[in-house]
Order: sequence, then C-alpha cells, then structure tokens
Amino acid sequence: MAYLENPQNPFNEFQQEVAKKLISDEWDNFFAKLDFSEVIDKVISPREKLIVQLILEKYTQGEIGRKLNISKPRVNVLLQQAKAKIRKFYSRY
Repeated sequence: MAYLENPQNPFNEFQQEVAKKLISDEWDNFFAKLDFSEVIDKVISPREKLIVQLILEKYTQGEIGRKLNISKPRVNVLLQQAKAKIRKFYSRY
C-alpha cells in the first residue's frame, strides 16, 4: 500500500513485486502486464487504487470491505470500475 501513497518509489520495482504475487492469482491476465505508473497516475481514482493494491496484496473483497469500512459489494463495484477504466485506457492504443 505504501507504493501507492509515496510517488517517490520506483514503479519498475513495484511491477516486479506485483508480477511475483500474481503468478497464481486470478488477476494475472488482467494486471500482470500493465504499466502501473501510467495507470495509477492517469486513470483510476485514489479509492480504486487502494482497492487494486489490496487485491494485489492478496486481501479478499470481504477483508478489504472490513478494512475500509465499506460493504463487499461496494468493493466489487470499485474494482470493476477500475478494471473498466484500465481496459478503456489500454484500448486506445
């Protein structure tokens, strides 16, 4: 989570860490090849960024909801919004 909160951190290192975490994760196909610095800076909201980061840290949607004091369905909505924005961003190219 600290990577998202501190823009001074190198995203290349972050991307490597994320790739390692995603090897067996269901999000592998969606998140593994993204240029996170571009996506994070230009596309998704701070709340969506937090949801994505927590998903990448292997939290479940229920755990994220409890952690952020929001409902599990709200977590899912924020995650789906982030995915849609990222898809839209990359479909431009």
